[in-house]
Amino acid sequence: MSNSQLTQVVDAAVTHLTAQSLSQTFSVSRTYLPDFEREELSSAEITIYPTSEQLTVIARGENQHVFTLAMVIRIPVTPAEDPDISSSLKFAEEVVESLDRQTMAGAAYLGATIEPVFDIELLNENHEFLQVVQLNYLKVR
Repeated sequence: MSNSQLTQVVDAAVTHLTAQSLSQTFSVSRTYLPDFEREELSSAEITIYPTSEQLTVIARGENQHVFTLAMVIRIPVTPAEDPDISSSLKFAEEVVESLDRQTMAGAAYLGATIEPVFDIELLNENHEFLQVVQLNYLKVR
């Protein structure tokens, strides 16, 4: 059974990240039903899931597909009155930079939007750094 183009792009991003050596150890996975209300984190986790596909006709017999993925980066943070998340921000930056201009399953990287840079409520209540990155990829077929 073959996967959809969108699933292939997500799987390629997971495979790419798995091969990276970054400043923190981490796990990466694809999901279709993200659940971030889980047990306490013990190390950095990256979860990627598909969020949308935009289809535009560009020529007879040719369509432009813009695939959008959500990448959630979660990192445990040592509790403190004003926690230092600089290493978490640096790690998240490394993750995004490792995807910059990389082709995934024949789809070209268009860019990323990071929002929020981190979730203040989760940081305060759960001692957890969480960043959501929207990744966009283009494929013409």
